[in-house]
Amino acid sequence: HECPNKELYTFTGTLKLSTGADVPLGPDALLLRGSQLRKAAWITGIVIFTGSETKMMQNSMNPPHKRSQLERNMNTMLIMVLLLQLLLVVLCSILITIRDTQFDWYLSFNPLKGLQFLES
Repeated sequence: HECPNKELYTFTGTLKLSTGADVPLGPDALLLRGSQLRKAAWITGIVIFTGSETKMMQNSMNPPHKRSQLERNMNTMLIMVLLLQLLLVVLCSILITIRDTQFDWYLSFNPLKGLQFLES
């Protein structure tokens, strides 16, 4: 008896009969999940692996997510636009902060009186 594995074309096992005889089992005596047996009126069989332990289930994979080239291009462009907007926001914030820390040369700022025009 072997443990469940992904190898589709290999199998080693032994069937122990009630008479005490051992019958070797190999890949030629194995029907995989989904197989169809034809030209036989009846068969005798035993279940070896069930559920997610079957060789077919262990070899199955999730299908890849299919996206069109247009969708991939649109996602790339959207990310680029968002990054550009973020850059503009940061740049404008820095420039506004610099501008607000300096007052205009033609205005004099007195905290008690507020802004006043310079008098000559």
